[in-house]
Amino acid sequence: MCVPKWTYLVSAVVLIVGLFVAYQFPVVRNWVNAVFVPEQSAPEEPTDTDPNSPEEPEDPTIDPEEPEPVVLSITENYLSDNYTKFKSNVSNLSEYAFAGNINLTSVYLPNVENIPAYSFRDCINLEYVRFDNLKNIDNNAFIGCPNLKSIYLTGNSLCSISSSASLFECNDTFNIYIQNGVVNAYLNNSVWRDFGRVYSLPSDYTTIDYGETIEDEQLNLILTGQITEFSSKGISSLKSYACAGQSNLVSTELLNCTSLGNYAFYKTTKLSDLSLPKIEFFNSDYCFYESAITNLYLPNCIKISEHCFVGFHGTLIFDKFVSATELAVKNIPQDTTIYVSSECYSQYLEDTVWNTIQERIKIKEENTFN
Repeated sequence: MCVPKWTYLVSAVVLIVGLFVAYQFPVVRNWVNAVFVPEQSAPEEPTDTDPNSPEEPEDPTIDPEEPEPVVLSITENYLSDNYTKFKSNVSNLSEYAFAGNINLTSVYLPNVENIPAYSFRDCINLEYVRFDNLKNIDNNAFIGCPNLKSIYLTGNSLCSISSSASLFECNDTFNIYIQNGVVNAYLNNSVWRDFGRVYSLPSDYTTIDYGETIEDEQLNLILTGQITEFSSKGISSLKSYACAGQSNLVSTELLNCTSLGNYAFYKTTKLSDLSLPKIEFFNSDYCFYESAITNLYLPNCIKISEHCFVGFHGTLIFDKFVSATELAVKNIPQDTTIYVSSECYSQYLEDTVWNTIQERIKIKEENTFN
């Protein structure tokens, strides 16, 4: 008996449909996958050290990491890091009090009882320190001080020290000199004992020549961040973070300052007006980030860098045409208005870079911001 060919076609269709319906059941589907589908290992995720993984490009418009605050000193020598020796009767230090002073070689603070964290960070040439009443040294107080040779402690009691105070990172010849009556207390202390170089003060020890004493009352206000007014005709340059964190600073006058370091006015939360008549090329990064400055007057500025106004939310005032790259203009926050003199207003509108934000460029009225 001859079977019609169409019956084979019908049977094949029925079989396919049956297999499709059966595959919808989890038991059947798992069995099919286990028997017929080869096992594949999951691809390895790229690690941070994978040389084939592309690096993400830096986006200069992203807010920078919050920098560590550095305390301002009102003296010109401090701001320009010219002094090498320091002596004061001040009793309190704030964190980062001397951070970054690369010329400092010796310090004598007879009344200070606590050395806060990072107080002497990156004082790379510091060699000698003396404290007469010190009771405690905090974490990382001396981090980045590779040339520290001696610490003199003339107090009558054991000074508490954090195990991560960074004294261990100082050079191999680093010594600690203790008043004779309490040497055993240091040698029996687990942290101090690890130094292995604790000695009695020499019988003829008096003091190191620390040079002139900076006015103590003035210094104390600075180190505790209480300064409210600051004026100088002599300072030509502010270092990075010079005024950072000065929450009480309400006015400053820098008539001859020609340059600012990065983050120089970071988080100055009460300073509202600032005039910098001597700056021509503004090339500091994030100089006014999170500051409260609302009017920044740059009468002689003719060029700006790409990141100098990131995080500045106020009014910029220029008397001259300022050369800028596309990124520098793009990084000026959208809520910032630029006032320019009438003589150069047309230059800004005709310039292909400044023209991109022409709606925010205004003509300043005569003597309004002078």
